[in-house]
Amino acid sequence: MTTRTSPRSIARWLGRAVFATSVSLALIGPVGPALAATDGLAVVQQAADVQTADVQTNVGGGVTVKVSRLESAEGLAFKIVLDTHSVNLDRIDLGQLAVLRTEQGEEIAPLAWEAPAGGHHREGTLMFPTTTADGLPLFEAGAGTVELVIRDVAGVAERAFRWVI
Repeated sequence: MTTRTSPRSIARWLGRAVFATSVSLALIGPVGPALAATDGLAVVQQAADVQTADVQTNVGGGVTVKVSRLESAEGLAFKIVLDTHSVNLDRIDLGQLAVLRTEQGEEIAPLAWEAPAGGHHREGTLMFPTTTADGLPLFEAGAGTVELVIRDVAGVAERAFRWVI
């Protein structure tokens, strides 16, 4: 005796399978990067289709930090987007918590952090100098990498974002 399955039953089963797969992928997306945070350090997660010079994302402590390098005549600039559902981001001053780290380990303080209040969603520009007080360049094209370090945001000791210069 053979059992026949109606096309309606097959369509219902396929619909349920597609729905379950979609829900699973949606849940894995935000949870996977969050699991990368260990011992107070968070790992930068990059989208597969994004190059290093574009947007870099870091998730940890319930806060997502997205950073992109901007072209600026005034200095080295970064667009920073902070998102959360649990922390008031208005109290976070990246002018005090961020530095640029050179390949030699030198840390450079920012010139300015310009970001309006936003509560759980905040976006702004972080500016750094490109020259020393003597007028010498801090970074030369082709010299290697530069690292933006953001410390002590939402319990994550250090978030690092790297670009080739």
